[in-house]
Amino acid sequence: MLYIVNASGYYFKVLPDPQGQPSIDCAQLNNCSVFENPEQMYATVCARQNLDLDEVEGFEIGVRLGADRRYETSESRGLWFPVELAEGQTIEQYIASFTL
Repeated sequence: MLYIVNASGYYFKVLPDPQGQPSIDCAQLNNCSVFENPEQMYATVCARQNLDLDEVEGFEIGVRLGADRRYETSESRGLWFPVELAEGQTIEQYIASFTL
């Protein structure tokens, strides 16, 4: 798994593809920090946003490549939804530019 924080402070857990390989290209993530474990990601989010661990732990946005080769995201309740990419947009661009 990969753990990512974008420039807007949103943080993601990216699951491997169905074959166990990375489902995104980290080199394509502009203005993002990439971590190998959730503890590093949580520490970064807490420091940048002046939050406590219990305010961020478990609230990351999940990203996975579904069986139909389309990306999906999840939220804290564990429900998965299709990612609506703009024409020509990559999942890496989506993550890097994500805001609410």
